[in-house]
Amino acid sequence: MQILKRIMAGVLGFAAFVIVNGCATRSLWTESSFHEPSTPNRLVLFDAPQRRDVLVQYDELSPWHELPRRRAYFLCENLSRTQLGKKPKFVTLSSTNALSTIPLCDESTVPTNVLEFSTVYARSSTKRSCFIVVRKNQQSQGPFELPTYRCSTTDIKRVLLTPLAVALDATIIGGGCFFMAAAHANGGIYPGK
Repeated sequence: MQILKRIMAGVLGFAAFVIVNGCATRSLWTESSFHEPSTPNRLVLFDAPQRRDVLVQYDELSPWHELPRRRAYFLCENLSRTQLGKKPKFVTLSSTNALSTIPLCDESTVPTNVLEFSTVYARSSTKRSCFIVVRKNQQSQGPFELPTYRCSTTDIKRVLLTPLAVALDATIIGGGCFFMAAAHANGGIYPGK
């Protein structure tokens, strides 16, 4: 009876250790599920006067891709979506063709003559995930934040991968239980105690 209690205590301790310190299921569900601007995000803005909009181009990090992905979207067209933390309607990177680049300045070092050469410029914060657009009449728009959103496919992928993660956890716990039971059946891990 004493041996059975020791085996059960060992099995429960091992299972608790695996669940708390590295179980596949926990890792799958606690990993970041947000798409967000990378650091640095290589922000570039383009003036789209025909649309009365600004095309935003930046690098995005995804929970499902190792490398940043280049993204582009129209700022005003997607403003209500991005303010609610939703995914903007992305456009192809070739949408920047025939559009002029908006000069981008650090908020603390805006040159005084920037509007002599352009009808619009932008000021970005030091973290460069936030920017303000300034038109020639000194009317500023913003601040605007680059999108951070949770993708609906993230939860679908998690649900689909959960059975595999649970099977992996069960294999690890089962293997540990087998090892501990075999060790106790052979006189314990440390003979002589």
